[in-house]
Amino acid sequence: MKFKSASLFSISVVCLTTSLVAQAQQANQYNNEKYSPVSLDNYVSQIDGSNVNILAKRRIVETVTAQQSPMGTPNINPSLTISHGSSYSSIPYSGYSAPQSNTLSLSGTYEGWGKLTARKDYYSAELDRNNVELDALKNSIKMDAAYSFLDTLRYKLSWNSYQKAITKLKALKATDPVTNLTKDQFNTANDLKYYSFTMTTFLSKGQVGLLEPVADIDKIVPLSFKLKALMDSAMDNRGDVLAMNQAVKSSQMALELASKNRNISISPSIWASKTPAYLSSGTSYGATVAAGFSVTIPIPTNLMFDADITEASNNLANMQDYLSDLKARISAEVNQAFMQYGYAVDKLNAAKEDYDAALKNSADNVDSILNMRDKEGNLIDAKINHAKALIYLKKVSGDYQLPKI
Repeated sequence: MKFKSASLFSISVVCLTTSLVAQAQQANQYNNEKYSPVSLDNYVSQIDGSNVNILAKRRIVETVTAQQSPMGTPNINPSLTISHGSSYSSIPYSGYSAPQSNTLSLSGTYEGWGKLTARKDYYSAELDRNNVELDALKNSIKMDAAYSFLDTLRYKLSWNSYQKAITKLKALKATDPVTNLTKDQFNTANDLKYYSFTMTTFLSKGQVGLLEPVADIDKIVPLSFKLKALMDSAMDNRGDVLAMNQAVKSSQMALELASKNRNISISPSIWASKTPAYLSSGTSYGATVAAGFSVTIPIPTNLMFDADITEASNNLANMQDYLSDLKARISAEVNQAFMQYGYAVDKLNAAKEDYDAALKNSADNVDSILNMRDKEGNLIDAKINHAKALIYLKKVSGDYQLPKI
């Protein structure tokens, strides 16, 4: 299992390095900085294989998985004792002879009723909890990375928008407008670099070079949603809800385990001893074989205290309260995201109308070119804001499928 995990990790690192190297061969430049083009799907897949938080959580899952077998095995604690009769450097008195008996004893533990089952159930619940938390973590990081991708894309599109306007103005020999737009374009390139650095942090691989998002933002079109359907989806599918449900279940199993651990375990033991014939004080003794059985039953003084039960009960109560609180917050989050998305759609439609009107009335003069540039900038912002609002609405409603762009 360790070899297989290490191999998969090595493959993911090689794929990441190869992908970025291949993209770097086609690097574009903004303010003389080289960028490696990357699509959203490619970017997210690299994050899944390299993000340090995801890798750490996967290792936790592997650890809990490895604990399943020993925790599902009875704690018999077998012990074998072999002893040989005493030997004396000098005899107590003349004619004394000690028999050299050989004794073999075997002891172990018989667990209290229900301990094994409770322990297996608890670790099974813990494995389920960690698996659900891993999925929730991956989806959360994926969504946050998509926001970073879109923020970077915003400034790339804006840079290209400035470049188109500058080219047209240069053809008209409009020096001052070109100078002003060039300054704005330079600042936009700095913003592009800033958010590109943010994109690289999700990869957790140190400096991998600046990344250039490649996407067709026009593929993300306004959608219609039903608030009740979003709310139901959130309660059923959100990663934090699923993780908290598993945390409640794990706490229930922990309480059951604490209760069963109070049951008494006994320690049975059997022994056999063989004594050869011997002569002592003129008396001859024949060979003998003896056997015995004993059971050790502890006096359960620990049952005088209920700290373990109280702790487990309170932890369960806390998890149940957290789940109730989470569901209440989800209601607010979905309503807010639904309102925010509606506002983003309105802004997008308004920006499209303004841009289309400016395009219809465009002319080959400085004022028209600058007006088109402003309208296009507003449209780019509206498209990116709409895309982010859509992804956020999907996220809070438990839909982690990213749009294809």
